[in-house]
Amino acid sequence: MSVLDNHFYSGHGMSIGSETNGGVSSILVRDLSLDGPDNGIRIKSNATRGGLVQDVLYDNICIRNSKYPILFDTAYSFPGKGVQLLPVYDGITLRDVRISGGGKLQFNGFDHTHRIGVTLDGLLLLDKPSLYKAQAIHTDLTFGPGPVNPVFTGDDSTVTGKEVPGALPACAASFVPFPAP
Repeated sequence: MSVLDNHFYSGHGMSIGSETNGGVSSILVRDLSLDGPDNGIRIKSNATRGGLVQDVLYDNICIRNSKYPILFDTAYSFPGKGVQLLPVYDGITLRDVRISGGGKLQFNGFDHTHRIGVTLDGLLLLDKPSLYKAQAIHTDLTFGPGPVNPVFTGDDSTVTGKEVPGALPACAASFVPFPAP
């Protein structure tokens, strides 16, 4: 299993892809703080360079002030020609992920057959709901057992479970001045 264990990360997000044609599996991203990235947690590919992305766990993640705190995109920079390497994301878990500062959470599966399968086991938006847009297209979401509070909209998506109330550890200590004094 590949492991990224990073206690502070600023500027860029944590991305997998865009070339996933060889497959990506058995990834653990743990104890990561993202402060101000355009994209926080991102998996990206398209129909010309896609493959199976599976068995990925994001655990204990703090994201602050990101335009796209979560972006799973199966049509990333899709030129519109050729569909020989369709991306499929399955067996992905977001555990104890806290987001502040607003932004868009997007799960964008390719089509009805080539979907995203993701478990949200502790995903909390820490600000007013109006600061966020959560969208799931061609996605199978599973909520729980940890707390989950985003409300997703979109087409051709399923939800197993329901919004789960609760709290997660605070992120305040995860964000330190950069560069450190």
